[in-house]
Amino acid sequence: MKMNKKGFTLLELLVVIAIIGLLSTIAVTSLNSARGKARDTKRLGDMSSIRTAQEYYYDDNDAYGCLTAGKVSACGALAEFVNLATVEDPRYDAAAACTAASVAGCDYGFVVPTVTEGFKIYFWLENATDTLTVGLHYVDSSGLH
Repeated sequence: MKMNKKGFTLLELLVVIAIIGLLSTIAVTSLNSARGKARDTKRLGDMSSIRTAQEYYYDDNDAYGCLTAGKVSACGALAEFVNLATVEDPRYDAAAACTAASVAGCDYGFVVPTVTEGFKIYFWLENATDTLTVGLHYVDSSGLH
């Protein structure tokens, strides 16, 4: 008598499931890396916009404009140069406890400028770039640090 063997064995099914699991793990890891780089790109773009607005404001007023921390907003005429209503860290969590030791996931930090001091805006990078490392950085009138 001849046995007709149709279907897959349990071992073959387990091997296929393991391969699919491995491929999906690799795909998710790559996607998370891409998301982190996208958030860093937004942060750097925000810093560039705020720095440019501060320089335009300085050219017109011989002083830097003011910024308020928390939900980011510009006071006075600085708002004419940049719409800060949309400027917020991509991972900002209002409920998170943001301290100097734990700034990842916090909103951008501002040192409110005075006429003589200039301005400083702190931000956190998740990934290294060509010129910046992972961690806390700031932008001021001379550029990114």
